[in-house]
Amino acid sequence: MSAAATATGFGGLVETVVVAVIVAAFAWRGLRQLLPSVHRRLVNGLRRALGLKVAEPPSTAAGCDSGCGTCNNCGTTKTQSPATGEAPLHFQPRKP
Repeated sequence: MSAAATATGFGGLVETVVVAVIVAAFAWRGLRQLLPSVHRRLVNGLRRALGLKVAEPPSTAAGCDSGCGTCNNCGTTKTQSPATGEAPLHFQPRKP
């Protein structure tokens, strides 16, 4: 039996389905990483169609005004000290 004969039979159908599942899984993962808001809308729409509970949208955006305290400019009172051994870089212009 030649390779061309198995590619057109049941083995070819299984191979096509396996490749389609792999491509769909990686496309879904890429959508989740690159376009999270679109992914969230698709998941919520799918959950609504299935009659499941829909996740609540986040209450605040993760920006400088979210109160996270990571940039020391968010309105939080607690300041973070740099780790030991770290120092800011000071660049000096080169003398002619």
